[in-house]
Amino acid sequence: MWIPVAPTRELVSCYDEQREAAVIQELQNQLFSYRLVHFGKVKASDFDVPEFSGSIRGLARTLGACIVEAPDLQACLVAQLQAHDEAVRLDRQ
Repeated sequence: MWIPVAPTRELVSCYDEQREAAVIQELQNQLFSYRLVHFGKVKASDFDVPEFSGSIRGLARTLGACIVEAPDLQACLVAQLQAHDEAVRLDRQ
């Protein structure tokens, strides 16, 4: 999956990285905490999108399983991947 990101006008300096280190560390801690709390639910997830083709279906299952107790967010994921699935199907024809 490709996520387009516009180029920045200038490179990130070491000073910027050091200045944002606390914010970055806090985000990493929150993500790690989420993984610890929800590991069992993610592992036991039966999220699937059977109407998607092979590789996109696998991607949807992998990403969707990580979204715990948020069916609306899972639905948004499916909507976002729909165009990718259609493109893969067209390429196969």
